[in-house]
Amino acid sequence: MLIGRRGETLNSLQYLLNVLVSRQGSSKEVFGVDIEGYRRRREETLVDMAQEIASEVRATGDVITLEPMPAAERRIIHLALQDEDGVSTESVGRGDDRQVEVLPE
Repeated sequence: MLIGRRGETLNSLQYLLNVLVSRQGSSKEVFGVDIEGYRRRREETLVDMAQEIASEVRATGDVITLEPMPAAERRIIHLALQDEDGVSTESVGRGDDRQVEVLPE
């Protein structure tokens, strides 16, 4: 229940924690919140998915657009594929609808 759908509740808790901490002092520290290793598991899932999609893009030559996701998750996809031969990535869209496109090179 604390993680929420796709980590939305967890992200909100982390945001609130950082707002509260920043109001208490002049420290610019940023805190991360994780529950039962959710963030690590999600990162592994995203990296695996990115590699599978890269293989599909190389094989078909099609552009594949992923579902909308938060900036931190888009970054994981971009980093996972930055050294992959034959594909490139870019973010498209605005706001909460921002997505990653995996393109053939």
